[in-house]
Amino acid sequence: MINLYELLKVANGQLFGETVATIFTEFCFEPQRAHHTALFVAIRSVQGDTHRHMEEAVQMGAVGLLCTEPPEFDTSGVTVIIVRDTTDALLRWSQHIIQKMGVEVVLVASPRRQNFTLAAISHVLRSRYQVLTGQVTSHGLWNLPASLVDLSLDDEIAVIALDITHPGEMQALAKVISPKVAVIDSQGCNALPAFESSTQYLQEVQSLFAVMQPDSLVIMDASDPYATTLQRFIPAYIQSKSIGVEAFGADLLALNIQVGKDRIGFDLRYGNERMVGRWSPVLGRHHLQALLSTLLVAEAFSISLPDALHRLTEPVTLPGQLTTLRGQGDCLLIDDTDSGTPTTTIAALDWLEAVSVESNRVILVLGDLEDTRIAADSQDYREIGLRAAQIVDVMVTLGVGAAAAGRAALDHGLAPAGVQMTFSSRDVQMVLEQLQLNEQDIVLVTGAAFMHMEKIVRALLKDESDSVKLVRQDDHEMPDSLALLRARPSWVEVDADALGANVRTIKAAVGEDVTLMAVVKADGYGHGAVLVAQTALHNGAGYLGVASLEEALQLRNAGITAPILILSYLPVEAVPQAIRLNLTATVFDMDTAQRYHRTAFGATNPLKVHVKLDTGMGRLGFFAEDAPDVFRELRRLSNLDVEGVFTHFSVADVDPNYTARQVELYREAVLPLQAAGLNIRYFHAANSPGVLRGEATYFNLVRPGLILYGLRPSDDMPMLEGLRPALSWKTTVLQVRDFPPMYPIGYGNTYHTKGDERIAILPVGYADGFRRSPQSWKYVLIRGQRAPLVGRVSMEKSAVNVTHIPDVRPGE
Repeated sequence: MINLYELLKVANGQLFGETVATIFTEFCFEPQRAHHTALFVAIRSVQGDTHRHMEEAVQMGAVGLLCTEPPEFDTSGVTVIIVRDTTDALLRWSQHIIQKMGVEVVLVASPRRQNFTLAAISHVLRSRYQVLTGQVTSHGLWNLPASLVDLSLDDEIAVIALDITHPGEMQALAKVISPKVAVIDSQGCNALPAFESSTQYLQEVQSLFAVMQPDSLVIMDASDPYATTLQRFIPAYIQSKSIGVEAFGADLLALNIQVGKDRIGFDLRYGNERMVGRWSPVLGRHHLQALLSTLLVAEAFSISLPDALHRLTEPVTLPGQLTTLRGQGDCLLIDDTDSGTPTTTIAALDWLEAVSVESNRVILVLGDLEDTRIAADSQDYREIGLRAAQIVDVMVTLGVGAAAAGRAALDHGLAPAGVQMTFSSRDVQMVLEQLQLNEQDIVLVTGAAFMHMEKIVRALLKDESDSVKLVRQDDHEMPDSLALLRARPSWVEVDADALGANVRTIKAAVGEDVTLMAVVKADGYGHGAVLVAQTALHNGAGYLGVASLEEALQLRNAGITAPILILSYLPVEAVPQAIRLNLTATVFDMDTAQRYHRTAFGATNPLKVHVKLDTGMGRLGFFAEDAPDVFRELRRLSNLDVEGVFTHFSVADVDPNYTARQVELYREAVLPLQAAGLNIRYFHAANSPGVLRGEATYFNLVRPGLILYGLRPSDDMPMLEGLRPALSWKTTVLQVRDFPPMYPIGYGNTYHTKGDERIAILPVGYADGFRRSPQSWKYVLIRGQRAPLVGRVSMEKSAVNVTHIPDVRPGE
């Protein structure tokens, strides 16, 4: 519990307004999680400023606010505490509570989350002591106060985790607590974006040693590449011991590892002692480090190794950490969705390799991972793809980073049919349904916490009641202010769910008998060609359209096997490659057709082509009235397989009469071909505005482009109900300033304030594509309201007027 007056005293805080609640049950850092007994803490740090979320937290139910400035909204019914620094206030309160309760502290410090380590240590210590197990739902320092809320006078030991993410966190913690045991893990510290180097991280850890008391204990992994460096800085009056998994030289060594489907077996060597045939009901070798650390922590609290080992034969299971569940079709469902990282994913794949047999079909469902959010093309994803290609039969990916792993798996030999790349959880579920899971299947689901892969696990459960075993029981996501740092403060978001819904809407409009060709040229109209193509195919598309061979190769390299039409020119020398990759070319003049025919001579299969007729576009194509002569000649070219005939509308978005004439010309051209019994599979004319014009343009294939992405072909054209844009460009506010009348804004002094105006500066400019000329953007949306652009767009900055939008702040 959090006592208001106790917090006010130790944090040197002041009340703002009337006192309402005096007791709170938790510190809340995310407004979506606020409830009627929570104290919402507004944090200002390098990760963002959550003061702007205070009103939202109150609306969600928070009855208290801990902040550094008075709120600018009605706070009646809420207790408001003002302090100089909220992080410092939390640390002061934590120090006070630890001293008041008189507990010993076991600290697990790591750049990685250590849920299982905390659970294992707590489980063994509870055989003799009252133990508080810390929270692992918050980041960095906030884990400490969040954990201590539940501390009681009965507790003797507090087991606390600190996933160090930023410089200064360990130094701040060292001023608050002096742990009796510190389990130190430095592996992965070189990948932390907020640290300049591993040296800076190690300096953080050293600050902890300085406050530890004589005879306290530091435990490190002998395989940690930084352990030797840290060892030199441990004072002589502090004990230090090392653990190792088949790493000889460690004080406590596990060897002769035996991995099973429901347990892991091992022998132990500790000094002169040798203990053989030990086991614990956990999955995977990567949990052994936690078990070994637990044994040494237990010894520090006078629990013998035999007693601790016996305790570890009892289940220590955590939701979402290689948890076994019963899936659909009685498959073995492995839930590893707690907080998937490259390290945990490789470990899970290693476990799969150890336990699967030839009769098993091994399926990996991989979402984007923690630690690699910024770099989707990172080496981590490539290594996972390589490992997956060696172990799994089917790989289903969700997200851009996971798709990179899927492409790596293809590169290393996994069959194209075995890699399904998706970009929405709905599409993942659709793919898995098509696999028809059975009792011989092992399905591993993993991904970062922000991917909410537990939704996939929930959909795969055979028994819905098992959903209580999932790691997250709600859909709340971490707000941007608390998310990992972005590489740039400007980014594009593509809504794959919107794309999928658009495809389904178009498909429903044209009907089952009409094939939908998703046009994904120009990198999927800027949305990402692979993402759009995979999403379209999962939601009803049967064909893909691109502009060039290069675009087609990008899709084939991503493992896409669906038919692809190159709508423009295929270089003659690329014909053998097109045949080999099952690509379809466009024929628009006889000379090109004849050269394709000659180049395809001797190939295993003919080159598939679609013939383009010009019905009034005035671009590529044969004149429609020449169609009989054209096809008479094409029938002589035996190395060409004429699969389709099409035309293109020029003004379908604005002139229905001209479009109707194009339809009539096309129909007149193809009717004789159909009457002659030519084996032509596809007849098509409708682009996006053609689709919107109605079924007279459909024939048996349509080629939507713009409407696929929720974009309107013209302002005058009605859209299909339900289509929505799938792309948004976002940035954050860099600075907000109040200017007097007639003050110049930006280069050239082209804009002067007309009165007292509040101007927000955005970190985007023409270098980002936010164009400056010949015509700039008119406005942006901030808090759902239009903020007009003012002044001249700079290379990397722009200004907007937010005078009419209340309480706009930097960072939002």
